[in-house]
Amino acid sequence: MYVLPFLAGLVAAYVLAALIAGLGITIWWQGIVIGAAVWLGLGATATLTVGTFEDSPRGAWALFTFYQLVVYGAEGLMFVLWTR
Repeated sequence: MYVLPFLAGLVAAYVLAALIAGLGITIWWQGIVIGAAVWLGLGATATLTVGTFEDSPRGAWALFTFYQLVVYGAEGLMFVLWTR
């Protein structure tokens, strides 16, 4: 049950790292911004679609989506600092 979400997280982190490297982002706050942009374009929209069809409570969706925002922003920051 935990293997597939773990692998999906690794893939998402790899894609974000490749995007940051490809764009040449080297400033810490830009890493957070690109992480938030990826979250908005992919993470939030995907969870909204799933949450809508599952008819899950909006509060649960908001909590999970906010968690995803924090993860993508932190990963963006970490990847920028890591490449210095």
